[in-house]
Amino acid sequence: MSAIQQAMLAVMRDAAEVGIGKDDKNEHQKYRYRGIERAMNTMVGILIRNKVLVLPSYETIMEKDLPTQKGGSAEYVKVRGKFRFMSAEDGSTVETEYFGEAMDSGDKATTKAQSVAFRTALFQTFVIPTMAIDPEEDDGQAEVVSPETQALLNEAQAAAETGMTAYKAFWERISKEQRTAIGAEHEAFKKIAAMADEQVPA
Repeated sequence: MSAIQQAMLAVMRDAAEVGIGKDDKNEHQKYRYRGIERAMNTMVGILIRNKVLVLPSYETIMEKDLPTQKGGSAEYVKVRGKFRFMSAEDGSTVETEYFGEAMDSGDKATTKAQSVAFRTALFQTFVIPTMAIDPEEDDGQAEVVSPETQALLNEAQAAAETGMTAYKAFWERISKEQRTAIGAEHEAFKKIAAMADEQVPA
């Protein structure tokens, strides 16, 4: 096992011990989420302690203006983020790729999309739980969501937060099995997306 793989495993263990809950609240749309600031504030110390560098790069793969319900327009941006995790010990690396989507009526759509991709990279790469757990405890009693399902739910919420257009695009491209995994949360995500559209200023 390379130095970066060992370090990333240590990061996962440390992150599992603290977790990142859905403690941020969108007051306008009335839902809780795990924001980029909370993710970075929690993870930066863990990454430094385990000597892991994160080197991101982004490519805009879609950019267009979309009409809003109030008759205005908003910029929709989708980016592909590539994230290189590097060990400060020997320079060994692991590379991952995640997408981010966002919509904004000003000039912040690209920055928001990059933040979504970065947040998703942290959450999915290190399988960060929404609550603290003991990595050594395994009593066979706890019912847990699989990493794949949790990653899918995180991606669904990120799409819903940017509006119905992004969420519909997400829903159309996932498989039937993935739709089943989302289950009853689908209706909640649609409500989040609808409220996100209503809050876009004209």
